Amino acid sequence: MEIDYLKKCAEFVFRGSGISVEILTTKTNRKTKHNQRNMGNLQQTEKVIVKSNSRQYADVLRAIKNGVHLDQIGVKLKTIKKTTTGDVLLEVKGGKEKAEILKQTIQESNQDEQITIRNNNDILHISDIDGDIDKHGLTKALSESVRGLEEEEIKVLSLKPNQWGSQNAMVALGKVFAKELIKQGTVKIGWISCRVRPRAYIVRCYRCLEFGHVSSMCKADDNSKSCLNCGKEASHV
Repeated sequence: MEIDYLKKCAEFVFRGSGISVEILTTKTNRKTKHNQRNMGNLQQTEKVIVKSNSRQYADVLRAIKNGVHLDQIGVKLKTIKKTTTGDVLLEVKGGKEKAEILKQTIQESNQDEQITIRNNNDILHISDIDGDIDKHGLTKALSESVRGLEEEEIKVLSLKPNQWGSQNAMVALGKVFAKELIKQGTVKIGWISCRVRPRAYIVRCYRCLEFGHVSSMCKADDNSKSCLNCGKEASHV
């Protein structure tokens, strides 16, 4: 993420508080950057979710393990976690193909299990796109700019015109490909080299209106009827 862009996000969060924002960075040599890129390729993962359906987490996990032998199907896991709803989350190394193999194997051994694959994507913001470019033209240009990226793996979340006649887009794609596009900084779409940056996530609670957590974890007073800007209860909410 660009330092200036990160600083602007932080200044937005702390606006009006009197807090000044300073971003400190460390130098990274070329060898370290090369190793980080290689690690990113190795860590491409997909998440397989097995629904608990009111069962104990340990019982669901035990049933999965009894019916699946990872060595035999050539699948490796990065992590196993319990979700906030008590489901089993299996993070699979190797991307979508390996995740599909694991899902099918679990389904065959436990036919009553409800299994979904959660896309492990990053969202990018792309600006300055020519006004005549459609979604197909956008995905085609992106796939041609990164080796191994297929058009089918790109989801265009939005493509909207701005006040200057060009367009801004939000796209979702695999983390490894997203990192490569962010590293490039721009991508040629039509006649123009368009800016690429990661989507900035600012976590805000819509119960107390403070930043840094979500409403499901909030223990503060309920201010949901207050204005998001001024914080006071008013008819303009």
